[in-house]
Amino acid sequence: MKLTIYSTSTEEFINNCFDLFQEFVAKHEMKQAVTLLQVVALNDTLNIELNATVAR
Repeated sequence: MKLTIYSTSTEEFINNCFDLFQEFVAKHEMKQAVTLLQVVALNDTLNIELNATVAR
């Protein structure tokens, strides 16, 4: 699995969401490559967007 996280503020994601993300990963025993990218803007109502690629 490869996970890309797009955020309008990587600092805000790390400070406010990373603990929840770590708990989710641990709960589901996920092992993946993760990329965190800061972008200028996302859809009007989004601050974070996830893009996952899964292969069997």
